[in-house]
Amino acid sequence: MKKLIRKIISTLYHNWVLTFYRLNGAPRMLRFETSLNVKILRLFGAQIGENVTVNAPVVISSVDQKENRFKNLVFGNSVYINGNCYLDLPEKIVLEDGVSLGPGVTIMTHNRYNYNEYLEKLMAHTCVRKPVRIGKGTGVKAHALIGAGV
Repeated sequence: MKKLIRKIISTLYHNWVLTFYRLNGAPRMLRFETSLNVKILRLFGAQIGENVTVNAPVVISSVDQKENRFKNLVFGNSVYINGNCYLDLPEKIVLEDGVSLGPGVTIMTHNRYNYNEYLEKLMAHTCVRKPVRIGKGTGVKAHALIGAGV
């Protein structure tokens, strides 16, 4: 009986959170338990495989402000993301099957200067935007920085 009540409460909570984000737009931070985080990603256009774990918190930056806000995010099967990761989405991030991100991993798909007009004019030749693809079965260790085009 207790399990049934917990399941009903969990389902109601998930539905409430998903409705909240449908009305208010995609979150910039995933801060829920893994199955709800995956549902939120799918709700806003991410392609997510089976058996994916997304541990909170995960910050998602530079999301597409159109209808499919997380469309640049593609996770294969059995992807595991630890907490405190940062995913930058101006370009596509693809994590193939079996990829594991350690805690605090940052994936950047651009290297702009935080939209600082002066620096961007001065250093325009160094600014790039490129997608990131992490290959099948790769384990990225804690606090690694993955740069644009990797």
